[in-house]
Amino acid sequence: MLVGVTLVSMYALLWLRRWYKSEARQIRGIVQSISADAIVNVFIPDGVEGEIHIDHLLLTQKGLLVLDVKNVTGKVFAGDQMDTWTAMDNGQRVTFSNPLPNMQDRVAAVTRLAPGTPIESHIVFNQRATFPKGHPSSVITWSELVEAYSTTTSDADNNDFATHWQAIKTIATQN
Repeated sequence: MLVGVTLVSMYALLWLRRWYKSEARQIRGIVQSISADAIVNVFIPDGVEGEIHIDHLLLTQKGLLVLDVKNVTGKVFAGDQMDTWTAMDNGQRVTFSNPLPNMQDRVAAVTRLAPGTPIESHIVFNQRATFPKGHPSSVITWSELVEAYSTTTSDADNNDFATHWQAIKTIATQN
């Protein structure tokens, strides 16, 4: 009996690990398809003698793109002015702080390092999250991100933003 439970547990863990790696691979593919370059999971100076974490910072045709990735499953109830957002899935309720104020801090830190460069930002949710009552304009799914940032040229790294991009890459530290 114990051997059977152990085998089932090991199989479940292996399946979960494979699923997670598959999702991470899909995210890497999306990031590569919409950007000329990207840095992931880094810290940059926040402008007040500290550092701020950036999930994904991408160099795109439109400028720089700051992404905060949320891996949430279920129905998400969120709003620009709500302090706490809620996700409900199979009777489970999870609350988390509104990520928008923190995103504004991230954008401000990137703006200090790349003055004059267009900077956009999004909170990206996976496809397993739905927003039955709507979502803030800066919230997006991976598929919506691809639609919004797909480039028609492959020359995105030869743009006016490359100098600032290289400077940011130089000072960014890996988490």
